[in-house]
Amino acid sequence: MPKAVAVGVAIDIGGTLLMSFAAALIYSVVLGVRGLNEEAIAAEFQQMQPWSMFGVITGSMGLAISAFAGFQCARIANRNSYLAPGIMAMISCAFGAALSSGAYSQAVLIVLSALSVIAVLAGAFVYLRTMQR
Repeated sequence: MPKAVAVGVAIDIGGTLLMSFAAALIYSVVLGVRGLNEEAIAAEFQQMQPWSMFGVITGSMGLAISAFAGFQCARIANRNSYLAPGIMAMISCAFGAALSSGAYSQAVLIVLSALSVIAVLAGAFVYLRTMQR
């Protein structure tokens, strides 16, 4: 089970960080093509809200990665329980909360964490349903 949790956390955190970096790079290029200078692009990212179009798109992609991580965690654990994916979700949420410390209000952080937990457990649910067949 520790291997399943470690792999799930690595997929979730690593995949989300890579996807976020790629999305930010692409968005920076788009803003640059629109004529914004470096300071304006930096200001755009500092003012970004999780419910902006960019935030919703990257958040959705992050949730898809979390669901995949939950699926893989459950697959590697090879048990018919949510223990490993639950532990994985808790670690991922703690890491996300630490990374976004001060960036979001407590209410927003709770909503984002809850969405992440739901995505991880949904991925595990898909695996567990296929395992029962």
